Amino acid sequence: MKTPIETLHSCFREATLSAFPELHEDPSFSAEVTQSTQDKFGHYQFNSAMRLAKTLKLAPRQISETIMKHVDAPSLIESMEIAGPGFINITLTHSYITDFVKAILADKHLAIDIPEKPQRIVIDFSSPNIAKELHVGHLRSTILGDCLARLFEFLGHDVLRLNHIGDWGTSFGMLIAYLKEEEPQILTGEKETDLTHLVNWYKASKQRFDADEEFKRKSQQEVATLQGGDIESIKAWKIIC
Repeated sequence: MKTPIETLHSCFREATLSAFPELHEDPSFSAEVTQSTQDKFGHYQFNSAMRLAKTLKLAPRQISETIMKHVDAPSLIESMEIAGPGFINITLTHSYITDFVKAILADKHLAIDIPEKPQRIVIDFSSPNIAKELHVGHLRSTILGDCLARLFEFLGHDVLRLNHIGDWGTSFGMLIAYLKEEEPQILTGEKETDLTHLVNWYKASKQRFDADEEFKRKSQQEVATLQGGDIESIKAWKIIC
């Protein structure tokens, strides 16, 4: 279904070519219709008269007056008036607007065309570091990402949702290595902890990882052991999670 601006574009293109047949030979000719910037100017504006003045060697207002005489769309256009140097302000009929809205409501896809060539669109969500606490920024970007994903899916595109959680192996490798040295009772289950303590230990392990080559080597070994499926490493990982 054509939108109002598409319908007006066709209408004014036909009217312009009817008023000035010589434009059929001009490949650069196009009818420019835009939405009005203020309600007092009507719903839409036809803006091509100024650009056509040089080609037709006529004043823009004279061009607009001639084009208006060739517009024949009583069910579409309520009124037209020339403003400024030659804009045509257009007001649509109430019946056209009513019928258009009814058609949108009756269509299961709200009269939005499905693209002929759907695009693959990748939406990157909050991407948290799962070794640290979440915060409101993660919530905000997740909501925005989901809204965009739903919108693009509704428009008919192929959406891939991504929520990259970073190098989780290194994060937990550092944390396991640190806890083995500083808080071994946590990993054996003899002592309980909470997220706040884990975040502080993670920060401490990161500092040591960056400054201590031996600790860095141990952390990387813990990563390899964990990703290799070692039972004790997986158990430690579950305790931390």
